[in-house]
Amino acid sequence: MTAEPLRRPALHGLVATVVTLTLLASCGSPDDDSRAAPSPTQHTASPLAPYMSLLALDSAEQLRLDLEGERLIAACLKEQGFDYDQPYVADDVVLDSSIDPAEWAATFGYGVTTLSQDASTGQTQSRSGAEQAAYDLALFGTGTDPDSGVAYDWEQEGCLGSAYHEASDGMDDVMRDEQFAAFFTAHAAVQEGVAASEPAADLAREWSDCMADAGHAGIASPADAKLTIQQDLAAALSVASDQTLPSSEIADLRSAEITLASTDLACQDAVDYAARYDQVLWSAEASLLEDFRTDLEALAIATGR
Repeated sequence: MTAEPLRRPALHGLVATVVTLTLLASCGSPDDDSRAAPSPTQHTASPLAPYMSLLALDSAEQLRLDLEGERLIAACLKEQGFDYDQPYVADDVVLDSSIDPAEWAATFGYGVTTLSQDASTGQTQSRSGAEQAAYDLALFGTGTDPDSGVAYDWEQEGCLGSAYHEASDGMDDVMRDEQFAAFFTAHAAVQEGVAASEPAADLAREWSDCMADAGHAGIASPADAKLTIQQDLAAALSVASDQTLPSSEIADLRSAEITLASTDLACQDAVDYAARYDQVLWSAEASLLEDFRTDLEALAIATGR
């Protein structure tokens, strides 16, 4: 059986973390004309944030939500007879929100091979195919098909869904309310459209060029950078005896991860990736606000804003 890469469950769309990056000068120039020209409207935050509680979390609130979610996932799985493959590490200093992102990257990379209890196997215990399927069902549930037209339902999302439902005090209940279904569908379409937009592609190319200049050619986006580490680990495990890696190979994987993550962060900082992407997204969300203002006002009331 081919082992899956180490994975930390992605947070739901409503609780996605926006990482603030510190500008570095390793690539690009602060005087570059393409960056000096402001967009017609400069947003300082998502125009939807006043209406959507989970888009307006500060870093401390987001950290609390993430850590409580992890704790609840572990407890939920334990009740079903499983140990969480991504161990709960809330007391670990590496998750302190005061740590500089560059320091985190230089020490832990992306957290793919560096935070696991046992990176040599990619999971904390060996499972048969049937056992792994049962674990995945417990963790992820049956899921809600985003293309089915059915509203998101945390009760179909396994321990992951129930954990973040409880951690957020039930604020994701609005995802099941048909009153807001049209808005959430439109919001998802806006996010997908921005990700596929020309400004986003231009920004990704600038980042990719910076990465190539630093010796990491052929990576199209920051998401792909992390994916390469996950794929490298999966490939190594797939050919390893008993899917167990020697300590020297683990050390090499971790070193490569830290180097790539640090370069990735530096290049994101150099091209002002987060801030520029946010401007494109927030501009698109501004038009969404005009189309759904009444629904959003009702949403704000429903979530206690």
